[in-house]
Amino acid sequence: NIGRTPGLFFTGEVGCGKTHLAAACANALLQQQVDALFLVVPDFLDDLRASYGKDGEFSEAALMRRARSAAVLILDDLGAHNFSEWTQNKLYSLVNHRVINCLPMVVTSNLSLGELEPVIGSRTTSRLAAACRVYPLLVERDIRLAKNL
Repeated sequence: NIGRTPGLFFTGEVGCGKTHLAAACANALLQQQVDALFLVVPDFLDDLRASYGKDGEFSEAALMRRARSAAVLILDDLGAHNFSEWTQNKLYSLVNHRVINCLPMVVTSNLSLGELEPVIGSRTTSRLAAACRVYPLLVERDIRLAKNL
């Protein structure tokens, strides 16, 4: 049952394959006709900020509703955004909703959970730790650079 599947948290340096793995998860889920939503966190937060005063499918409520309701939510580059109390609150609201409703997430970050805590807040970090299996991806150098050497 997808609702009871633990989430995944991929962490590691730039170029270790986190986004590639998250995209592979999304593609596999979509092939199985599972509603997977892939969001690049800094872009999503920019879209939320730009949504103020808009109605319809581009309103803040609609954007958050879509992220909250996807069968599997993939959050790419968590922690790569400029953080503020506003971003912490938005991310907490989203993550908390998904945890409470047993909706899985796949998360990528250049930061470990401990390093994320000051960026996204302790409440959000704690929920991610409870909801996701952590997979550190260790590489000697950026995979994209290494393949071109």
